[in-house]
Amino acid sequence: MADADSAAFSEEENTLITAAQEQFAAAMAKAPTQNTTSPEYYGAWLRARQLCDDWLRLRLGQDAFNRFTSIAAQTSERRQHGGTP
Repeated sequence: MADADSAAFSEEENTLITAAQEQFAAAMAKAPTQNTTSPEYYGAWLRARQLCDDWLRLRLGQDAFNRFTSIAAQTSERRQHGGTP
């Protein structure tokens, strides 16, 4: 799950986003391997991402989910280039 600026969302939306992030972390903790370079880990990551994205999209609605993914991508881009989130 991606991170996004929590100030951009309501308290209820932030609660849902946090729940989805926790579900993703729990799913990855159960991955067949913790070797992040293995194909099995990548497959588990893809499945966990899809399940959590679907869960979050269903609860937030498509518009808020799109806003979340857009903000998360911007936050990730800033982090990769040494900026603050």
